[in-house]
Amino acid sequence: MEELYSYVATVNRKWDEATAVLDKCYANLKPLQLQAAKLIILEEKFYDLLYSENISMALRLLREEFPNTTAVRDKRASMIRMLFMDKNQLAQVPETARFRSKSDRRRLVVKVQQVLPATFILPPARLEQLLNQAHATQVSRCRVHMSRETSEGLQAADVFVDHSCQKHSTRFYLNTQALTLNDHKFEVWCVEFSPDGSLLASCSKSTRIFIHSVIPGGEKVELLHLLSGYDNADVVSCISWSNDSNLLAVACSEQAPFDIMVFAAKEGRMLRTINNLPNSLFTTCAFFNAPNYFLIVGDERGHLQIC
Repeated sequence: MEELYSYVATVNRKWDEATAVLDKCYANLKPLQLQAAKLIILEEKFYDLLYSENISMALRLLREEFPNTTAVRDKRASMIRMLFMDKNQLAQVPETARFRSKSDRRRLVVKVQQVLPATFILPPARLEQLLNQAHATQVSRCRVHMSRETSEGLQAADVFVDHSCQKHSTRFYLNTQALTLNDHKFEVWCVEFSPDGSLLASCSKSTRIFIHSVIPGGEKVELLHLLSGYDNADVVSCISWSNDSNLLAVACSEQAPFDIMVFAAKEGRMLRTINNLPNSLFTTCAFFNAPNYFLIVGDERGHLQIC
């Protein structure tokens, strides 16, 4: 709140009020920070007095308010010389005309804020941001909250109560069966959503790989591709999506001469295969969680290989 008062006072050329507000905040500021902020305001107050041809008050400011330290000695000497300039000469000095309008003085406020610590300055709509963060945290901790958001941001009523979903009142509760897929004819070994949530991959003992497209909202899926493995594959042991949801890696144990197949899932075609290590079989695979297509595969003898 004090920072707001300082902002209003500075924009409206109430220099004494602005410095008084800063003085009240000494407990929250380091001495050098307080001095730097006041120095900016006092300098602009001096130029404002010169512009108003109030030379006596400008001289008094230099004597009583403006610091007389080594760090600002050159600045102080320059300001003293300005006391003996007429209005035409002052007009040639850029510093005296930087913040004449109200919009210019808003830039002056920004200059003051730059020397103050971030913990002292409240950004716009900070309370609204904090409330939204608190609500999002409560929702993330709700084990029953499964439904998508139907509105943007925090609603007024959400401020007065903690977020809570009742098990009996939501059809998106974890134990509720929303959809059954009967595409596989053999036991399903692996199932996994793509990172972007748009595709669902599932594999069965028959090495048939189903790619389903997820309807917006996540309540329904539609078959997109049926990817066929190889007849001599025995077990589908693992699947993994690339970070951008474009590629799907499938590990099929007991398949010679290779165990890993990589598909372009959205196009429904195989891109490459990865051969077995000598005297060993790959059993698992995983894409790196990064914007690349690096793949790490592991075999039954404890070896890892990056492809």
